Amino acid sequence: MTCVFTLAGCQSSPAEQAGTEKAADTAAAAEEASAEAGAGQEDSSPAAEQAQAGETAESSSASAEAGASVPAWTDMTISFDDLTVTLPMSCSDLSGSWTIEVPEGAEAPAELAPGERREGVRLVREGQEDVYVYIDLLNMGDTAAPPGDCTVYGFSAEITWLEEDDAAPSLTLSDGITWGSRLEDLEAAYGKPAAEHRSGEQKYTSYTYAYNYTEVLLTFTVFDEKGLTAVSMVRTP
Repeated sequence: MTCVFTLAGCQSSPAEQAGTEKAADTAAAAEEASAEAGAGQEDSSPAAEQAQAGETAESSSASAEAGASVPAWTDMTISFDDLTVTLPMSCSDLSGSWTIEVPEGAEAPAELAPGERREGVRLVREGQEDVYVYIDLLNMGDTAAPPGDCTVYGFSAEITWLEEDDAAPSLTLSDGITWGSRLEDLEAAYGKPAAEHRSGEQKYTSYTYAYNYTEVLLTFTVFDEKGLTAVSMVRTP
């Protein structure tokens, strides 16, 4: 991909209409989260609960850091379709068929100022409109730079609203975690989460794993029937 850009319209997506935000919003929304997120508090959307889990994950991570080794999952490589993601990484190294979406009326995404972070930059591919893929970008340079010259420090993918007859892009994480994996699979692979959130209304559970407060966050959304439908990882440079 080398972070090329695709022109897209401004119409609302099913995920946006449902109030869903990208999974990498966990760290940004941590200040508004409540420790009650891990105690069964309900929410209205499968990805919004990831923000609620942020503060709980931070607290749990802090208590677990003393004398603890760095979890292997913090260096995880995410294989999504034809993308290979190891955070943080240069956007120019994110090679594949998914392209950065450009709002209607713009020729290219706006440059990022030095030190600027831009969260929720959507990646799109023709024919996969119901698959929601986002990256978080940081300009670590001393001058303004286009997204393609910035650092990717967050990645999320979600297939919750994909029609049953539509093929989902492949997903492979460490220890064999993939679409459809169950909570017991996550615990077998990564242990107990730092935060857990249950939505009885929509019948899904989210697990958030954290290291060094919110330096590295890994969040999953698992539906009772579908299994894993969303994954998010943020590794702050």
